[in-house]
Amino acid sequence: MASKGGTKKGTPNSCLKNDTGASNAAATGVTIKDSDELGEPRLSGDRFCVTKSGTHAIDMTDEGPESDDNDDKAPHGVQFSVDTNTTVMFDNKMDLYDDEGKDKSVQTLLYDYTHPGANNEEDQEPKDKANLGTMLGVFMPCLQNIFGVIYFVRLYWIVGEAGSVEAFFIVFSCCGVSILTSLSICAIATNGQVTGGGTYFMISRSLGPEFGGAVGILFFMGISISVAMYLAGSIELLTTYIVPQMNVFEDKYNNARLFGTLLLILVAACVFIGVKFVSKFALVVLSSVLIAILSVYIGMFVANPEGSMKVCFLGDRLLEAKPISENGILQCHKNSSGPMYHLWCNNGTCDPYFEKHKAELRPGVPGFSLRLLKENYVNHYGKIDTLVGEGYGEQGRGEISRDITTSFVILLAIYFPSITGFEQGTSYSGDLKDAQKSIPQGTLYAVLVTSIVYLSTVVMFSACVEGQVLRDKFGTSIHDQLIMSRLSWPTPWVILVGALMSTVGAGLQALMAAPRLLQAIAKDNVFPILQRFSYMTNQGEPVPAIALSFCIAEIGILIANLDYVAPIVTMFFLICYGFVNFACALQSLLRTPHWRPR
Repeated sequence: MASKGGTKKGTPNSCLKNDTGASNAAATGVTIKDSDELGEPRLSGDRFCVTKSGTHAIDMTDEGPESDDNDDKAPHGVQFSVDTNTTVMFDNKMDLYDDEGKDKSVQTLLYDYTHPGANNEEDQEPKDKANLGTMLGVFMPCLQNIFGVIYFVRLYWIVGEAGSVEAFFIVFSCCGVSILTSLSICAIATNGQVTGGGTYFMISRSLGPEFGGAVGILFFMGISISVAMYLAGSIELLTTYIVPQMNVFEDKYNNARLFGTLLLILVAACVFIGVKFVSKFALVVLSSVLIAILSVYIGMFVANPEGSMKVCFLGDRLLEAKPISENGILQCHKNSSGPMYHLWCNNGTCDPYFEKHKAELRPGVPGFSLRLLKENYVNHYGKIDTLVGEGYGEQGRGEISRDITTSFVILLAIYFPSITGFEQGTSYSGDLKDAQKSIPQGTLYAVLVTSIVYLSTVVMFSACVEGQVLRDKFGTSIHDQLIMSRLSWPTPWVILVGALMSTVGAGLQALMAAPRLLQAIAKDNVFPILQRFSYMTNQGEPVPAIALSFCIAEIGILIANLDYVAPIVTMFFLICYGFVNFACALQSLLRTPHWRPR
């Protein structure tokens, strides 16, 4: 309750002997029970001080302002002991809720007093003056963590498979989850004085260490697995679209395991270098991502049939470009001298589908068209190995087929990780000028901006791109090029470079955040089994926690398939967000005294 041998707050002069003496103490309703010789109670300004040698008790009653003599209610009070050689000083200030009135009774002051122990995270060394605003401190970090690999390499495919209506609903529902959860996080952030420490510290200090520890473990697992998701996307960009010559194995997933592990080691080495290196890289990543997104919008507005890439159709079946190309030029015709004839005919006998349907070149991105908007309205779900057109096909003939079974739930699970990351807006809470204002504004603005970008992109994809091209996940109909990169203006490299930097940067940020989150949980000793992960080096690096995060991420890398890793990330974050929203709703319904968000 108080520190021995001195005053806990203020200067020694604030508790000097007062002329009013014990009469003031009596006026406040404070009764002092002696078990030894007791010093005189003193009132100094708005502070109440008691000094003694020996153990004594303070019995305090407060009948409340303007008490009526006929009031039957008994006065309420509080008793507690004070150790020897102790000066207890209570300040008539409440930093946490300083807008609730200035006139407090001594009983309220004594009841609300909390002794700040030496082990509290709040008792840290003085830091530099916080000077970050809403834009740089919250909004930009949120944008960097939300825009990621799914937006660049899977969103167009989701639109093609689900159709514009169901794809819009998938994106809208996920954005709704992010908005609701961001509101809950904002409520937690404004529930009292905001200090540094990020999301886990705010949740554990507002909702309790047990709940904070449970949510923190889910956050840790989700972030660690997301490292594998980001790096798997990076390797897909490198080995499929940017440098396909680097492939060592014929199986693309073995290549993903090899190069993903090497990239993970490189990212872990960057994390060991320190936080400063990662933070310097963040601004470059965010700039490239924003430029890439802007180039997509410009590209879809200027798209036209004449300048569009051409793709080959046989009936409604989209064909791969390489098997029917000569010297890089598509030979989309049924002449007996052409490659299509040799693929579909044998000894003069041709496949009935080949004989029945016409081969033709069409613009893959003809630009805005009501015809496309109408055709891409419905879903085109299918089982594994089915064609992006209809029925089953043969890859040996250049037909493009699905590599996984698709459905509404599967596509929802794959897309959901693209809206995570908004909780990282609290990472710089200790460096903000006005955290209670900046965190809600910056987080909500970032979620709204990204939601508008995602929803508008769904509409533009369905109105500007042929449906079969959207369902060509790996761009084999356009010589193994990323579909989204062909939409960018003025060059596909804007998207490729921006997407690669986004995925690598997000993986770097995640591998930096996950170990520090685990170290904070271990330091709170909520789970004693995690105590060994509380260790930090002299340079402030949580080496054991980094090693565990590395191992979890490596498990995800060995899965290799981005479409299989993303649903795992979805499950962890969905459970985590659900608990956060449930806790905030329950606190509000129960009206608990410590839950008072602004």
